[in-house]
Amino acid sequence: MVVAFTFQTSPAMAEGSEGEEFELFLEDEWKEIMESDYLTMHSSVMDPEKMGLEEPKPVLGEISYDSFEDEVVENRASLDKLHGFDFDKLDDKEKYDYLVYEKYLENSIGLASYPDMIEMFRPYTGYFSSYVNYFMDFALYDKEDVEDYLSLLEQFPDFIDSMMDLTSKQAERGYFLDAMSLDEACYYLDGFINKKESNDLIVTFDGNVSDLEGLSVEEINVFKDKAKEIVIDKIIPKVTEAKDLLISLDGSRSTGKSLYYLPGGKEYFEFLLSNEASTDKSCEEVFEYLTKAVKEINAYKEKLIADRGTNTGISTINGLSDLEDLMTYLGD
Repeated sequence: MVVAFTFQTSPAMAEGSEGEEFELFLEDEWKEIMESDYLTMHSSVMDPEKMGLEEPKPVLGEISYDSFEDEVVENRASLDKLHGFDFDKLDDKEKYDYLVYEKYLENSIGLASYPDMIEMFRPYTGYFSSYVNYFMDFALYDKEDVEDYLSLLEQFPDFIDSMMDLTSKQAERGYFLDAMSLDEACYYLDGFINKKESNDLIVTFDGNVSDLEGLSVEEINVFKDKAKEIVIDKIIPKVTEAKDLLISLDGSRSTGKSLYYLPGGKEYFEFLLSNEASTDKSCEEVFEYLTKAVKEINAYKEKLIADRGTNTGISTINGLSDLEDLMTYLGD
């Protein structure tokens, strides 16, 4: 997760004041976040040198219990520094930045404190699909970006290995996908595997590198061939291994019920809810709010259907026979 702040020190701010120190702290924190991870910087800053940033090497690293523990330690250190500022001496903008960054750090610490809950291969929200999306969204501005992309792509199989290792250790402790999620994960991985040369990683890269100016046709073809080779010969076989691992771990979950029943599950979900929904409300308050919203939406929907039935003679979408009926239905 990347937190963006606008660093603007007021001209009237006294040198050495609490506000000035706070702004410098935020800027240092932002620089550290950017310079510590290549993907974060590449997706956030187009010209690192212009921003006074030192671009990190294109490295994916690994996923492990130690990496989550390191994240907790680093974010706790930042939170302690943040809490060293006198909130009451900050102006309104600074107070807002303080609260945003505080919530980000608290959620990051909370989520990383429950590494057994963090699923690597859950479709759409797991680490594997997130990194596939990183690759598909990777912006190519020049030849160096292409070379960095291919370097990262070549590291992806080893990164998947670390995901598999963590998943195995989670399963040993009773934390694993429920039966339905396991079926969905295998279906998702099958889709990735079976596409072969039409794999999204290949197709997206081919289009992006072809649109990049300043490369010769020969260079473009070399890059395309390299990407295809990595995906076909290295990544797809590794994803096949991951799918086989998941199947072999079927039944490892300590309880077939929801996350709530897993040790630490409720606490983890509260941090997840706060992080994903940007809310301070409790799970109970959110449930109550959503229940009320669903009832109101259903009542409004039923009223719309009844009114449309009176005005047009078409009471449900099943009564639509052509485009004119559809436009009438939507327009009323």
